[in-house]
Amino acid sequence: MATGVPLTSVRAARAGLLRADFRATDLVEASLAAIRDRDGEIGAFVDVLDDDALREAAAIRPEDPRPLAGIPLAVKENQGVRGALATFGSRALSGRRAYHDSAPVVRARAAGAIVVGTTSMSEFGLLPGCEPRAHPITRNPLDTYLSVGGSSGGSTAAVAAGMVPLALGNDAGGSLRIPAAWCGLATLVPPAPGRTRDANGRAGRRESLTADGFLARDLDDVLIAQGAAGGTGAGFDEETDCAGVVTLPPPPTVDPASFDEISFLESMGRLAERGVPWARRSGFWEQAPVTSFFPASAPSARRQILGLLSSDRWNPSPRGLDPGLADEGSLEPYTRSFLEHAGRVPPDSERRAADALAMWGQELERNLPPGWVMACPTTLAEPPAVHVLTGTLPLEQSGAILGAPTTFTWIASALGWWSAAIPVHRDDGLPASIQILAPQSHLGPLLNVARLLARGSAASEAHRG
Repeated sequence: MATGVPLTSVRAARAGLLRADFRATDLVEASLAAIRDRDGEIGAFVDVLDDDALREAAAIRPEDPRPLAGIPLAVKENQGVRGALATFGSRALSGRRAYHDSAPVVRARAAGAIVVGTTSMSEFGLLPGCEPRAHPITRNPLDTYLSVGGSSGGSTAAVAAGMVPLALGNDAGGSLRIPAAWCGLATLVPPAPGRTRDANGRAGRRESLTADGFLARDLDDVLIAQGAAGGTGAGFDEETDCAGVVTLPPPPTVDPASFDEISFLESMGRLAERGVPWARRSGFWEQAPVTSFFPASAPSARRQILGLLSSDRWNPSPRGLDPGLADEGSLEPYTRSFLEHAGRVPPDSERRAADALAMWGQELERNLPPGWVMACPTTLAEPPAVHVLTGTLPLEQSGAILGAPTTFTWIASALGWWSAAIPVHRDDGLPASIQILAPQSHLGPLLNVARLLARGSAASEAHRG
């Protein structure tokens, strides 16, 4: 195996491959060695595909022009890698393997990426942590006593620990952005597919709020992957000037001590120095339909979970499980109570809540000046210790604890907007992160301000170092 093989940068790895400094097999061997060395402590992977990954790597030629050719990739286990474990973090699906590659994995492979394994997640992706009973705890590589965040915690940890330069996850309320923020990574989350409409043109059920996205240490690496395999049809090469940034305050119910305002204001100041003004938006939380998010999103999540539990496609011995029939203990207490609460939402309430979010998004987009984006902290608080963000308690007893990390991240998911989490410098060395949000029509300015933040933070850290 070649020495000095880069596992922390997609661009550096691709440059080395094109120069023939090393081979794709060297990259994959280095990744597999890092997994063997570190994953016992971190707990990122649920299945490692050694033989398949090495076989695929051997077929990569040095001159392969594909953007991700030879790049080791970790994949969140709910996204489906043919033949790999994909239990959705649940004991109820223990031993389940995917029959085929999911669409995101197909696109990533077509771009040349090599899947080295599938990664852990909270049970059915419901929690902002990554400590399912089905797998060992996934720990934060920056401090193994802290939560990595979730639900895409395994994919995040794999990148943050230097086991792979790139990982694939998904996000329906913060599942990529929260762990990225707590581990110092970058991510970009596209809008999820839109809702269905009935014969009268009214917005109907939203079958999924989940959007696929990549995690990397560097924003440019994320954009390379998203452009090559994101499936969004958006271009990420052009930079459109950002006219300004509207910043969102923390909700009035939040303890000001939990709000890292210093690093946030410093980041806004660096933007202003680069010609991008910013202004605080007042009255945001008074207008936000916060209580609409659960009835608009939970029923579709419930339908998907029950479909997985009852489908013989996912269960070698179909059992027709539902919340009342599942074996006691096979589902975590939080999951069981989530399914019960989501099942009480009437279809009319689901539709009204979705309509309220849609109207809110239309109003915000109308009032967002041309070329402007919105910004806020990605999360309010520092990562908690392990054993906090778990499914051991039902929803009604743990809602406040589990809801705190999503204080800002749910907004983009509810609106159906693009969002990015960008790591920024903080003097005490702990991770800090800024979330940028914008509708589809403002994607260019979002990418511009995200790049400015990333470059400004890197320059500030280098200067202080």
